Amino acid sequence: MGLRFLEDFLTLAQTGNFSRAAEERHVTQPALSRRIKSLENYLGVELIDRTSYPITLTAAGISFRDAGLEIVKSLRAARRAAREIGAEDRSLVRVAALHSLAIHYYPRYYDAFYRSVGPFKVHMLCENMQNCLQAFLEGSCHYLLVFSNPSVPLFLTSTSYPYLLIERDQLVPLCAPGPKGAPRHPLPGKPGAARPYLSYGANAYLGKVVDELRHAPGRQAFLETRYVDDLAESLKAMAAQGHGIAWLPRRTALAEIEAGTLVPAGDERWTAPLEVRIYHRSQFSDAFRRIASPLIESFAASPPAAKT
Repeated sequence: MGLRFLEDFLTLAQTGNFSRAAEERHVTQPALSRRIKSLENYLGVELIDRTSYPITLTAAGISFRDAGLEIVKSLRAARRAAREIGAEDRSLVRVAALHSLAIHYYPRYYDAFYRSVGPFKVHMLCENMQNCLQAFLEGSCHYLLVFSNPSVPLFLTSTSYPYLLIERDQLVPLCAPGPKGAPRHPLPGKPGAARPYLSYGANAYLGKVVDELRHAPGRQAFLETRYVDDLAESLKAMAAQGHGIAWLPRRTALAEIEAGTLVPAGDERWTAPLEVRIYHRSQFSDAFRRIASPLIESFAASPPAAKT
């Protein structure tokens, strides 16, 4: 049963007259009568009391009218929303990004975009690596903004999914300083004196990088997990309060390092390299086409080069 039959009935219920309702619906009166009758047959009840003039609704008709008004209202709202989304799809840039990248890295990239092409619209999906990858592979995002480390590959081939290497960073162990500025919880610790460890969750990408680093040949850290969280921001706050060691991307903790509220808990042996990559799909929105080229040109002038 089509929406027009419901709209016919609602118009008739409002006007109380077949002739006026037919005029408003731009159909003949016999055609409108047939549609109302078809709707009644479909529902299995009479909606109109045809013995009165002007016509009135039966009890079933009143109930169906109220429900029908809500149905039509919802459908029209859904149609408007769909049309708006459809209209903006080609001007909206969708980015799937890890939380720490969205907070500490992407704003600078947006500045480069803005200088090149002016204002544009972005929908940012901040999630863990698994959900970001899924959104990207399903095609619901144009960009995938992620960290990359050679010990934990992303399994996205550069031929199928080109990427731009934006910058390089490091994953560094940080903790609060002691009274004289030395790390309160220095690595590697020792048996019987394990260091408190602020850990990423089991499925967090940075957590997997830390695990590879900790268990590399020739390294042994004595750590006791005190806190687990997928968000680098939460781990940073806990570390700054003196609760343990957190491995953080250096850029996410620059302010704290410069202020001296966080200090390295270990030397270079305990750091891991990170790349910040933006993967993109072979099919772009119009906005993506306009933005991608200036972005590549802007950051290609820096030491990291674009790779496809």
